[in-house]
Amino acid sequence: ADVSHRAAPNTNTESKDEFRPQDRVTTVIDSRTLLVAHTIGTLVAQMHNAGVIHGDLTTSNIMIRNPPWLCDGAGGGTDTGNNATETLSSWKPQLVLIDFGLATSTASSNTSNNNA
Repeated sequence: ADVSHRAAPNTNTESKDEFRPQDRVTTVIDSRTLLVAHTIGTLVAQMHNAGVIHGDLTTSNIMIRNPPWLCDGAGGGTDTGNNATETLSSWKPQLVLIDFGLATSTASSNTSNNNA
């Protein structure tokens, strides 16, 4: 996927609304990265719907149980034949969120609001 960002204009010579093609910064994100990001968003939404706020959600507190390099045969996985490509193409990240030391619950505030 292509995610485009607009570079900040030079305030001395450009108006804030002026956009030039050379101002465009393009970031290419592979499909596996987008799948992990989507899965993180889904997990966080499920937690928030359940009234749980992690409080310290960083990349250090997210573990991937089935990293893709173990599926594609490139990083020490045992399956290096055609099954590896099929496995990689159907790869679904299994994420584990850890370190809930700063987590809070909104359940008690929801309950008190409903009783008011």
